[in-house]
Amino acid sequence: MPQVLNRIQQNLKHIRKSLKPFNLMSQWVRALLQRGNRDTAEKIFRLLIRLSKGRKASRTYLFRDSTERRESPLLILIQTTLKSEAYAEANFYFEQTIAYFQRELLSAPSDQRLLFEIGKTYLYWATSIYEEATHSHLEQSILYLEQALTANHNMSSDIHIQIIEELGESYFLNRMYKEGLQLLEEAVAKGDYSEKILLRLAALLEEDGSYGRALYFYDQALCLNPKSKASVLRTYPLLKAGNFKEAWAAYRSRGRNTNWKAPPNAKHWMLEPLKGKTILVYSEGGVGDELYFLAPFNDLVAIAENCILTCDPRHEALFKRSFPTVDIRPFSRQYQRSFLGVPAKDNYDDLFRTLPNIDYYCFIGDLGYYFRNGWEDFKKQEAYLVNDNAKVAYWKKRLDDMGTTVKIGLCWRSGFQALYREREYTTLKDWLPLLNKEGYTFINLMFDGLQEINQLEQESQESDVSIKHLADLDLKNDFDNVAALIEALDLVISVDTNIAELAGGLGQKTWRVINSPYLANHCRLWPGTEKDIWHPSMIQITSDPIGDTASLIAQVSTKLGSMEWKRERSSGY
Repeated sequence: MPQVLNRIQQNLKHIRKSLKPFNLMSQWVRALLQRGNRDTAEKIFRLLIRLSKGRKASRTYLFRDSTERRESPLLILIQTTLKSEAYAEANFYFEQTIAYFQRELLSAPSDQRLLFEIGKTYLYWATSIYEEATHSHLEQSILYLEQALTANHNMSSDIHIQIIEELGESYFLNRMYKEGLQLLEEAVAKGDYSEKILLRLAALLEEDGSYGRALYFYDQALCLNPKSKASVLRTYPLLKAGNFKEAWAAYRSRGRNTNWKAPPNAKHWMLEPLKGKTILVYSEGGVGDELYFLAPFNDLVAIAENCILTCDPRHEALFKRSFPTVDIRPFSRQYQRSFLGVPAKDNYDDLFRTLPNIDYYCFIGDLGYYFRNGWEDFKKQEAYLVNDNAKVAYWKKRLDDMGTTVKIGLCWRSGFQALYREREYTTLKDWLPLLNKEGYTFINLMFDGLQEINQLEQESQESDVSIKHLADLDLKNDFDNVAALIEALDLVISVDTNIAELAGGLGQKTWRVINSPYLANHCRLWPGTEKDIWHPSMIQITSDPIGDTASLIAQVSTKLGSMEWKRERSSGY
């Protein structure tokens, strides 16, 4: 390959004079990327940028494809670069793309296709790399896509629909829900729709509380594409309606990690008798998902003679103590490698070599399908995690040494931040009105929150911001001690993270605070109450109006002031 690159550089003049070699090289970039050879593709692409100067036709092939739905070589390069987490290189490619289309726009300022390409690129940039400039990219996306929608054009209806798709997504991510609903409902009424438009419209209706209409449009998306992800997205409006059986059936259509394997000769469990049989339960998702889905696990343990459970390695000690008759197998999954930075050398073949003969297997996310098909099924739900008593006693002593104040654990956001997730969380600064409240000491439960704590203490006009960071506790990896600390506290206040699920699973008094319509409308509450159906010790506090963080903090503050802590520590709610 280096020899080929050298020959290209030796023939630069010939290549500049002829368009055909240039386009062949662009095709070569695509082929290299499809074969996974990103390094060579990147070298050729950078060379093509140099060669393309002054050659409009050549640049056009590189930055966009002649067919309307086909991805350009540049876009494929950006995608593969992002997968490699080479964000500096990806930023360079985004900048090159925007610069090219903006140069073209100077000579055709009303060109709908150019406006669309710029808006689409900004949106992809905003959703791919979460950094300081992300919101600016999103705003630029809306600006250009709105211009594209109203520009005079003779473009195909397919391009018009693509503009609506991307603008609807941009509105949604920018929390412009009314604008998004209006845009997509008008498009559908005119017959200008696609699967993507129907999915986004259904999601917006779901968040607006219109669950029946949301289900209708999910079903319409399935009519367009029987393999649509609408099949699994139907889960939450069905749960909200209390239609558990159909909801769990919909959830079973979710995708699997491409590296997933079934145990040799094992059958997918469909409630067959388990006497004398061995069942393997696969964990899935992140650590919060693992804890949430585990709630009905004891129902399976009660009927399974031999049960094996895979889990995040950080849960191993906690799960072995909580389920002493279960064979706990720590197993690092792709999700953890990608988002949590957990070393993962395990693979399914290695796992199978250490297992006994497996008769059946199932997924932890399907336990609701097996054991939670009606409201009555949730009435038997209890705390299911068991702590190390010695560790709990240690942390109680540590907290007592801080004085007689009420000790409250606080987790204000997730460690995995992205544009589509930030609406679900808060900032530490949002909580400042509570952090100086007399009689309370807040304990940090956010594993990477120390920098925010230090910054808030420096910026605060108050003399004392009462949130303590326990420097000797690894909040990211030492889940056994994190669990013990949680039990030693008087209360846990957390957004929707693994901390909330861990506290609920332990039976600790927990306030799950919700600041987004997506989470507020999930089926987690007993009808007409604020009590969680999965965790009897948990209540949900929702901002009103939804998304108003100040109202959320005010509600928490009011509720704190009404609590009688000494009496309620032992009696619960």
